[in-house]
Amino acid sequence: KPTAWYPSTKTLATLVRELHDAGPGLILLVGKRSVGKTTLAAAIALRLAALGGDVHLVTTDPAALKASGIRDTVPGLEVTAVDPRKETGRYRALTLRTAGRSMKEDEKALLEEDLRGPWAEETAVFYAVSRYFREAETRFLIDAADTYHRAAANRLGIERTFRTPLEFLQEPALTRAIFVTRAEPSALRETKFLKDDLRRAGIAPWAYIVNGSLAAAGPMSPILKTWAAAEEPLFTRVAANTRRYAVVPLESEKPIGAEQLLKLTEEEEPQTPED
Repeated sequence: KPTAWYPSTKTLATLVRELHDAGPGLILLVGKRSVGKTTLAAAIALRLAALGGDVHLVTTDPAALKASGIRDTVPGLEVTAVDPRKETGRYRALTLRTAGRSMKEDEKALLEEDLRGPWAEETAVFYAVSRYFREAETRFLIDAADTYHRAAANRLGIERTFRTPLEFLQEPALTRAIFVTRAEPSALRETKFLKDDLRRAGIAPWAYIVNGSLAAAGPMSPILKTWAAAEEPLFTRVAANTRRYAVVPLESEKPIGAEQLLKLTEEEEPQTPED
């Protein structure tokens, strides 16, 4: 049984139901590395498909997607893994063929050096994923490529050269940015930095997910109960920032495959009073 102060009504199942009721759109999972974005994206995608939605899951972490065991053999679900290395190679080759065509040798050498910088990967992946943005007008597009979006959207937002990929991200009626964090102070601080980054790009947070909560798991050990109690101030801070958030219990093992992932979003059956 969860710790007494734990907000038991703030479940992932409730949040997914709200996403479903809101209708098609771009669901953008935002968070630092290793907070479980790909796993949660897969769980959300599966549940939306189970609820009858037309869902497309896009991720830039093919390894994590493979490890989750999810496949697009599920009715109503399409899965796309964007490979950052391949997309960066294509982008560099295209830039050299176009922008570099009329350059002198020394200018072309400078361009090649510039294309080896991190911005090239960020821009390449952003454009690769943004090919699917228009789908968000008619289906659920779940996107876990936020690292690239933050960097590219801030830079391209200043240029305003290019409805554009950035404008899709900035459209509240289409984009639901969900911030994923762990139940620990450092992760929550990082989430604030990410939120500030996206706000500068004109993208507002829609909801929060606190992943891996010990309090939500209902520990029995006195030591674990003490650790769980330390999460209370974090929930207070999250609740002060938004009314829309979900808490996912700490799992002893990482959920793998559709059956286990769907359990993360199962609706709790109402308890009947004992006779």
